[in-house]
Amino acid sequence: MLISSIGGGLGLLLTFPIVSGFEKVIPKGFMPVFELEPVTIVLAIGSALLIGIVASIFPIQRALRTKIVDGFRFVG
Repeated sequence: MLISSIGGGLGLLLTFPIVSGFEKVIPKGFMPVFELEPVTIVLAIGSALLIGIVASIFPIQRALRTKIVDGFRFVG
């Protein structure tokens, strides 16, 4: 979950300068509207959280099924 949150946060932070750079470089008549809407940010945050939750399901299930003694036996 932490890796997904960091990746999503970095992606969102890099999105703003990239969008402003595209606005300056792309000719005005090529794309009528090129801006970052709030719903896009909300969807990006939601997808990063969903990916983190889905990716953590299998390790959590394995940790719940492993006995404590067996977990100590296979450290690393």
